[in-house]
Formats: sequence, C-alpha cells, structure tokens
Amino acid sequence: MNSIRAIQELNQQELDNNISASASWHQQYKDSSYIYIGSLPFDLTEGDILTIFSQYGVPVDLKLVRDSKTGNSKGFGFLKYEDQRSTILAVDNLNGIKILDRTVKVDHCIYKPFKSDDPKEMERIKENERIIKEELDKDLEKSSDEELQETSNTIKTIKENNDNDNNDDEFKDPMEEYLQNKNKQKNSSDSHNRNHHRHHHRRKHKSTTKEASDKAI
Repeated sequence: MNSIRAIQELNQQELDNNISASASWHQQYKDSSYIYIGSLPFDLTEGDILTIFSQYGVPVDLKLVRDSKTGNSKGFGFLKYEDQRSTILAVDNLNGIKILDRTVKVDHCIYKPFKSDDPKEMERIKENERIIKEELDKDLEKSSDEELQETSNTIKTIKENNDNDNNDDEFKDPMEEYLQNKNKQKNSSDSHNRNHHRHHHRRKHKSTTKEASDKAI
C-alpha cells in the first residue's frame, strides 16, 4: 500500500498530466471493492466510520480491527463499497483528512474477509449489517424530512407572494375600483336625499300643526 503523501503525489501527477481514468493508477485495484482505513482515532465506532465514508458510496461491509482481549479498536480497518468506483472517490477525497487531530490514511487494498463458522465472526458480520442498515435508514429519513420541509417552505413562499400580490394596488382591477367609487357616491347621494326629505317633512308637519292651532283659537 502507498503512504498518505505518495497517494497525494500520484493524484496530483495525474491531474497535471491529464491522465485518463483508464490509465489511472487506481485501475490496478479495479477488481477490489475494499479500501484500507488507517490511523483512525481509537474512540471511533463502526457507526462513526460508516457515517464518514458513506459520503462517497454505499458501504456493504466493515471490519474495524479490535484487540481480541480488550475489544478496543486498533485504529485501522477495511471497508467494502457496493460499487467499486466508490473506492476511487473515497481514496481521492478522504486520504489525508484529519479526524480528531489524527491524519487518516485511505488506500486501495486487496482484502479477503475471514470466512469461518466461528459464532463471534458471524455475530460481527450481522452487527455490521445492522449498523449499515441503520445508517442508510437515517439518511433516507433525513432526506425525506428535508424534502418535506423544502416543499412546505415553497408552499409558504407562494402563499406569501399571492397575499402580497392581492394587496398590491398595481394589480387591482381598475373597473372594480371605479364601481366601488360609484357605489360610494350613490350611497352618499341617497343618504343626502333621505336626510333632506326628513327635514322637509318635519318643516311641513310643523306648519300644518301651527295652522290647526290658529284656527282653533
């Protein structure tokens, strides 16, 4: 396997010389879907590693090497992707990154999982499958929630824009405004006529009453 600096130099040389994918140094590992991960912080769990490396593909197996007596991580492991091309992305983008002040090494490798009927080994495989499934389910749930929130925000924005349009005088129907003003004028005129009629009726009533009183005298 290559060192961290050697991998970075190989990638830079390919970029500088415009090397095609078919001629890339990655091609010598085209039949392996595994990568080696080294210099990991000892506190990282399988779930932590899957979260980091699932950025570049779907992991289908992970072997974090642990001490057989204490069960503590030894700081390195092997991860398999569903698509071999994901190994190239992981090596190019994650090799040399810092995680908790440790510079992580990521490289291609030829790794053959240990096969046996050992119950502990079978338990490890099942546990890895469970962790991988949980991480994928979380990603799907998160994506679904984000899509729902985005849809809700879009609907809210459309509603606010419609409300603003309805309140904007620029978009009012001029005929509607004309009819409203005409109705106001008509109502005002009718009210004036009614008031004038009531006032005239009161004056006439007073005059009639006065004449009747004079005759009685």
